[in-house]
Amino acid sequence: MMTSDADPQARTSHTGLLACHPLVFFFVIAYAGAWLVELPVVLSQTGTASCHLPSLGLCWR
Repeated sequence: MMTSDADPQARTSHTGLLACHPLVFFFVIAYAGAWLVELPVVLSQTGTASCHLPSLGLCWR
């Protein structure tokens, strides 16, 4: 009786980029997430954003 398992070498050659480099993707996602949170604050403080966020008492003035 023959099983339907594929060749192990063929299975490993189709792994994704995220599976091969998880630490790199962690830092890329963390960096992008930090900027997504910080960008509205920076843009509102410089007057570039159309909406003004209330000051949170942080060191931006």
